[in-house]
Amino acid sequence: MTDRTPDPVRDLLAVVLDAITLPYDAPDYDRRILDRAALARTVATAALAEDPRDLAWNVDYLRGKLRAEQADAEQEAARRSVDRAFPAVAAFLDRERTTRGGEGR
Repeated sequence: MTDRTPDPVRDLLAVVLDAITLPYDAPDYDRRILDRAALARTVATAALAEDPRDLAWNVDYLRGKLRAEQADAEQEAARRSVDRAFPAVAAFLDRERTTRGGEGR
């Protein structure tokens, strides 16, 4: 049997599947999966409402958002790791942020 699903549709389905797939042990799993599902829903809704020739844009947009979200999650995990390793520094930085209006300088 021949697959008749156009490549842009397959790409969209693949990136939506990526968005809603996250390891259960990922930090902040609940928040991240909800954010990712909302992004996937937004992109799928837009893809259905727009010209089918624009599917690639929607795929690229969601892929970019997922990369940015993953980078943010990795940065936050690194920060938490440093905070655990150096609690005195973490406490000092928290005090600095609150006393200087959140500027962190």
